[in-house]
Amino acid sequence: MSHPLVMLLISDLSGRMRGKSVPVRGSEKLLDEGLGWIPANAALTCFGPMAKVENDALGELRLIPAENEPVSFIHEKLEIEQNWWIGKIVRMDGFPWECCLRSQLESALSLLQDRFQLQLEVGLEQEFYLTGRKDQLNTNSLEAFCEASDFLKAYAECLDSAGIEFKSLHPENGPGQYELSLPKLDPLKAADQLQLAKGIGRHCAARMNEHLTFSPIVSSVTIGSGLHVHFSLQDLEGRERNSIDGARISVPAGAFLAGILGNLPSLTAFNSPSLISAERYSPPRWTAYFNNLGMMDRRAAIRITRLGSGSPNIHFELRTADACASPYLVLSSMVYAGIEGLSRQMPCPPMHSTDDLLSGLTVPGVERLPDSLEKSLSNLMENETLLAYFPDEFIDAYLTNKRHEITLSKDFKGQALYDAYMKCY
Repeated sequence: MSHPLVMLLISDLSGRMRGKSVPVRGSEKLLDEGLGWIPANAALTCFGPMAKVENDALGELRLIPAENEPVSFIHEKLEIEQNWWIGKIVRMDGFPWECCLRSQLESALSLLQDRFQLQLEVGLEQEFYLTGRKDQLNTNSLEAFCEASDFLKAYAECLDSAGIEFKSLHPENGPGQYELSLPKLDPLKAADQLQLAKGIGRHCAARMNEHLTFSPIVSSVTIGSGLHVHFSLQDLEGRERNSIDGARISVPAGAFLAGILGNLPSLTAFNSPSLISAERYSPPRWTAYFNNLGMMDRRAAIRITRLGSGSPNIHFELRTADACASPYLVLSSMVYAGIEGLSRQMPCPPMHSTDDLLSGLTVPGVERLPDSLEKSLSNLMENETLLAYFPDEFIDAYLTNKRHEITLSKDFKGQALYDAYMKCY
């Protein structure tokens, strides 16, 4: 017997999944009627408490399904039976709410298509930790795989049951760290699938008395966990537009990359937006340290690579994001920055080795990434060009949310702050 409830879910401004559940029987009515939602929910921080906002009890919104059917998955041994439905938030007149992140991504992709006749294909890789693992060697080790084999098996079975394809599920660099890689998809589908996959992982872990966390940092001495965004530009017929002859970066791709990298010190407010996220931006952790472009350089902000695409042609990997951000916001902000580069016909940025930059090489336009959430937010507020792509209501709500997160974080010291984020993500 399947679970009698279906959960209608959204990804909120704090990067967490929230929603409401209703009986499966009759749930098709959600397509027309939806469920009630309130604007003040935009002020819900990752830690739980809501930031103070004016008229917090006023307003009505509707939470509606984004697809025609929910996703169901089962695991008999773990007694898992779930029905989840990806949703979006609309106003009472049916128009998208300004703080609905999925709708923002839809708008960004439409703008890219309408203005430049381009579209994106995106493949997402999400790292995570299973805390309490014993193996300290870990990096792709057989021991790390075997130690977590039961969990990985159950996770894979639930993903299969949900119809979520994945490329790999394997040990990563940190002790107890693993990575889930999803195939390239339309950006909306990619973000939907990642949201579901993360929720499925945490549900499996809870049923097996494991603790899974997607938090970017779990301690001051461990490797960080990131969300890696592999992306390719295509024309509207699906032809690759990343390169010329599969090697040289094309003019539109160069402009798109330049827009992202030029705005990256502000984009970090959206794609790695926690108090601990910036700790990944310094050696020896393998994340971006600068807003640079690099060839096969895993410490560059955007890496040019041929791996993992199923094509001999080059594609690109943005390496600054993490799971404290909604994947919809990660992608929409990246797309808007790329559109700005295309609009200004920016030249492709030159490639610079991260090692050379760390050794003192100075390059106009290349800078260290912000070392705190406060600096990222400050950069964002000074970037009027990027802000213009987003609704004012969203920016006000997002800043209110993040500033209250900063205030709440003062209650945590040392490892307690990492632990707090591990519980959230």
